[in-house]
Amino acid sequence: MNHNPPQITQLNVGYYLDNLPEINGDEIVYSGMSMYPTFIDGDKVIFDRFSQIKHGDVIVYPEPGGHRYIIHRVIEIQGEQVQTAGDNNRSPDSYSIDRQSIIGKVIRKRRFDVSSSVRGEIWGRIYFRYRVSIHRRILESITFGKPLYELLVRGAILGKLFAPFLDIRQVVLIKDGKTEIRLFLNNHYVGVRKGVDQPWSIRAPFRIFIDPDKLPAYRDVIREALEEELSSMRNTPDDRKLGVTQEN
Repeated sequence: MNHNPPQITQLNVGYYLDNLPEINGDEIVYSGMSMYPTFIDGDKVIFDRFSQIKHGDVIVYPEPGGHRYIIHRVIEIQGEQVQTAGDNNRSPDSYSIDRQSIIGKVIRKRRFDVSSSVRGEIWGRIYFRYRVSIHRRILESITFGKPLYELLVRGAILGKLFAPFLDIRQVVLIKDGKTEIRLFLNNHYVGVRKGVDQPWSIRAPFRIFIDPDKLPAYRDVIREALEEELSSMRNTPDDRKLGVTQEN
């Protein structure tokens, strides 16, 4: 089982409308849970400013009357008005946006060093329509097989068996002044630890691969991540700037 050095991601939030940062280029950093599992905190979102927007696409736009950029999916288009919703939200957004205010269509995302496409149009419509039933089926299957699952969890049996193929990463996330450690398994977000006095919360079914008692200590991960960040800053030119945005 491969343990990578921890990384640190800082998401700056709270940009006000009169100070909304201009997006330079075609990439921003995602933050929030409304588009989970399509996006997670720290994903780099690549968009195309010139693509035609269609039902099912994921788009970037300024929140109407707000102070942040939003990344949500198009669920309806009526003339020049576009209705959106988050993949992880049960209800559509309470507003519609003007087509002209859309910054771009999301086409790819990058998580760590892996880039993947973001499905839109017909595939986006299918996913959004059936996402709730898909998630429910997954939960039901886990509940039905709970005795077997708990047996496999003890000692992370499959983790030992498939150790050479498992790539574990820990990311220190600083958000709203709070620090937590996100756990990734082969590029999938699988768990979180929100403080030194808090236990690991690892999502099913990934717990069968990971024994939390074998993970590095909380303070050690934070310290190593900060040391890596300071080292990176020393080797970064002073004129380099990193722009991040926030999505709710």
